[in-house]
Amino acid sequence: MEVNDQLLNTIEETLVAISEKDQGAVTKLQAILSGCDNGDMPANLKSLLSENLELLITDANSTTAGTPFADLVETLADCGVDGMPLRDALAALSRQVFSEYPDPAGMIRAIAVLNESMDIMTVRTRWAAFGSLTVGVHAWHGAFGLGQVVEIDAFSDLVYIQFDRKQNFTLEQTLSTVSIAQPDSLAGQLAANRKANFKPARAADEFDIEIANSFVPPLKSAASTVEQLLVPGCMSKKDYDDWRKGSRGSLATTQKKRTWNEARSLQELKGCLEDVKKIKPNEEEAAHLTKLFNFAATRNTLIAEFANNLATVWSLSQEVDWLEEMIRALPEDTLIWSAIEEFSPVTQKLPAKLIPFWLQATYVARGIEWLIEATMAMPLRFYDPLDVVLQDRDHDADVLFRSAHEHVKRSDSLPDTLVWLWKRHRDQCMESFRTPRPIFRSLATPAKGEYIKAKKELHKRLMNDAEFQTALMDGGNREGIGRLVQMVKHAHLLNKGEKQSLLVKIVRLFPDSKDLVEDRKPIEAAVQKKLTSYRTMEQYRQELVAIINKKIPENSAAIAHAREYGDLRENAEFKAAKENQRLLLERRGYLESELNEVLPTDFADVVVDDVVVPGTSVVLDVDGSPLTYHILGLWDSEPETGIISYDTDIAKALISRKRGDEIELPQGQTAVISKVSKLPAHVKAWVQIESGATAKVAK
Repeated sequence: MEVNDQLLNTIEETLVAISEKDQGAVTKLQAILSGCDNGDMPANLKSLLSENLELLITDANSTTAGTPFADLVETLADCGVDGMPLRDALAALSRQVFSEYPDPAGMIRAIAVLNESMDIMTVRTRWAAFGSLTVGVHAWHGAFGLGQVVEIDAFSDLVYIQFDRKQNFTLEQTLSTVSIAQPDSLAGQLAANRKANFKPARAADEFDIEIANSFVPPLKSAASTVEQLLVPGCMSKKDYDDWRKGSRGSLATTQKKRTWNEARSLQELKGCLEDVKKIKPNEEEAAHLTKLFNFAATRNTLIAEFANNLATVWSLSQEVDWLEEMIRALPEDTLIWSAIEEFSPVTQKLPAKLIPFWLQATYVARGIEWLIEATMAMPLRFYDPLDVVLQDRDHDADVLFRSAHEHVKRSDSLPDTLVWLWKRHRDQCMESFRTPRPIFRSLATPAKGEYIKAKKELHKRLMNDAEFQTALMDGGNREGIGRLVQMVKHAHLLNKGEKQSLLVKIVRLFPDSKDLVEDRKPIEAAVQKKLTSYRTMEQYRQELVAIINKKIPENSAAIAHAREYGDLRENAEFKAAKENQRLLLERRGYLESELNEVLPTDFADVVVDDVVVPGTSVVLDVDGSPLTYHILGLWDSEPETGIISYDTDIAKALISRKRGDEIELPQGQTAVISKVSKLPAHVKAWVQIESGATAKVAK
C-alpha cells in the first residue's frame, strides 16, 4: 500500500469527521485500510493513526459489537496500530463478543488486551484463539502433542485438555502455549476422525504448511503434528517415512491458489471466496458445495463456519434456486436451526453485511414463523433486515409488526421489540402501549451485551418521553393514569429518585391526576415497632438459652481438648473449634440484641378494614388463580402454609394496599388484591405457645 501526502491529508480529514460522529467517515476509513492487515501497514500511516487514536476513539466503552465502528477498531488492531484508546475499545468489544464467558476480567487478562507490553498482533492472535476455544476442539502443545479440550472452567480459570494424560492450564497459559485447530480445517478434520481413509496426495512440505496454518496461532513447525495426525490411523509408520523422504524438498517455489470449487473444507472455502465477485455453480460444483455444507451441518464445532459460509455463498450467487434446494435438503438435525438458543448467538456474531443473506437462508430452512420468533429473541439491529427479507418474499408488510404486537400483549417481549415497535410503527402500535405492564416487565428482564442498548433506550423513554408516557396512560384517561402511577410506585426497577421524578412528570402532563399521584399515608403503625409471634419469640429464646448453657460450654471444652495436641498453627481441631466459637458468640450477640428489641404478639388486636397490615390474611388474583398469604411478624415464616414475615419483599409490596389494588410481585407477575381479612383459626393457633412459655416470653 503506497501512502502519499494526499492520502495522509485525506485520512486526517476522515479522522476529524469520525470524531464528529460521521458514520460515513467510519466506512471511508475502513475502505482505505482494507488493503492492510497482519501488521502490514506503512510506518508513516501507522504513526499517524496511533498518534490520533484519542481523536478517533472518544469513548472506548461505547464501542458496540456488530457496528461499522467496531469493525474499524478490529481492522486498526489487525494492521498493527496500537495505543491505550484502541486497547480500551477492544476490551469493551471483547466483553460483548465473548459475553457468554462468565469471567470477562479473566478473559481480558488472558488475551492481554490491556497489557501494553504485549504486542498488539499477539493480542489479536490470542483473541482469535479464544474465539475458537470450545469444548471438543483439538489442540497442539509442544510438550504434550495433540489433544482435545474436554472442559473449560471459567470460575477456576482452568482449561482441561486430554493428551495421553489429562492436563490443565490457566486460560492465559492456554492462549500463550497451545495452538487451537480450526474445526473445519484439514488438521481439524483429521484430528476428529483419526481412522479416516486418507492418504496425502501432495508433497510433505506443502502438506506441512497447510497443517501449520490450520491452527491458531499457526504452528512454527508441523512435522511432528502431521505424524501424530496420520500415523497409525491413516498410514503405517513405514509408509509415512517413505512419503516424507520421497517428497522432501519437492515444494514448488510458487503454488497455484485453489479456487472456490476446489475447496476441501468450509474454512478453505471462506479463503477462496475472498476475492470472488459472483459465482454461478454448475451441477458438479453445486454438488461439491452441498457435500461441504452437509459435513458441517451437524457438527457443533463448525456451527459458526457453517453460517458464515452459507451467507457468503448466498451473497455471491447470481441465482439462488440451486442454493435453496441445497438448504432444504440439509439434514433435519442441522444444529444451527435446531433451536433458537443455537441460532441466536452465532447470528449475532456474523458481519453486518451478511445478515440479510443469512436471514434469507434461514427463511428457506425454517420458514416465516420460526424466523420471526428467533428474531424476537435477538437485539434490535436484526428487526429491520428481517422486515426487508419478509417483504422481498411478498409477505404482508405488517407481518412482523403483528408478531411483535402479540409478544407485547403476552408481556414476554424484549426491550428491543418494544423500541422497534415505537420507532417504526408508532401510529399503529398504540394498542401495544396503552398499559404499562409489558414495559415494566420487559425492563425487569436482565440484559447483557447488545441487549443493554435497547433496555437503556426504553428506560430513557419511560423517564423522559412525554408522548411515550401519555401512550402508557392510554392517552391520559383517569384509569390509564392510575395504572401507570401504581406501577411506578411499586416497581422494583426504579429507584426512589426515578419514581419521584416520573410521578412529578405525570402530574405536569395531567394536573387533574394529582390526587392519584399523592401518596396515601401508609398504615404502618404496627410496623413502627419490631413485632413477632409468641411462637417464634419462644423459639429464638430457647436457641439463646441453648447457646449459653450448652453450646458455648461444649465449645470451650473442645478448645481445651484441641490445645493438648500442641502446635496450634497446624492444629486443624483447634482452628475448627475457634471458628465455631466465633460463630456462637456472633449468634449470641445477635439474639440478645434482637430479643431486647422485638415485641411478642398474637395479632388479636389487629383491626381489618380492607387494608393490608401485619396480622391480616390476603388473597391475590394472579392470572385468574387465587394465592393466599398470612402476613405475620419479623421472624414468622412457614411458606408451605402461606405464612410470611412482614419483612419479605412480597409483604412489603402488599402492606398499606387495599382490596382492588393491582400490584407487581417480586417475580415480575401482576396481581390484584381480591380480599383482605382477619387471620383464620389455624393461623391464630400457630402463633400461640403454651401458657407457661407465654409468661416467660412476656416477662
